[in-house]
Amino acid sequence: MYEFPTGVERFQEQLIGYFPAEGAAIRGYVAAVNATRKASGLYFAEKAMPRPVARIAGGLMRAPFLRWAGRTTLEVLRTLTSNDDLIALLTGQWGNYGLPPAQSTFGIHAVVAGRYFNERDDKGELKPCKDRYSHPCDALQYGVLGLGEGRSKKAAEQVAAEQALARFDD
Repeated sequence: MYEFPTGVERFQEQLIGYFPAEGAAIRGYVAAVNATRKASGLYFAEKAMPRPVARIAGGLMRAPFLRWAGRTTLEVLRTLTSNDDLIALLTGQWGNYGLPPAQSTFGIHAVVAGRYFNERDDKGELKPCKDRYSHPCDALQYGVLGLGEGRSKKAAEQVAAEQALARFDD
């Protein structure tokens, strides 16, 4: 049985303890997940923008995430390691996003898997990420939609929902 501690440093250390010969692959995986999550912030923010602005800036906002999303999870992991046990461990939550690693997009894998890296407080609640745009809701919360610091995730989601609904009325 494998344990997955919260916190990216502890996560990496634990996995390297299980797979000592795969340290570079594990660090590469974490880096790829973090890069993809960072790119996803602009991708998802573009979806909530007014249509005229999205037409102008959308392609540039989506491109970094789509570079990752255009590859399967297995394809990305195979560039890092040939260790099937490590790949199985890293993709064990694939049921959370519906497709096995050979069919799933690495973009969605990274968004889901990366949330497990976050620290949790004593009550089990997620602590804020160091990377402000690591998750679509975080991007909305921290001002991609002009909400500014300190707004709640609920308020950000409400604004995003209203903007998304407005697009259907066009």
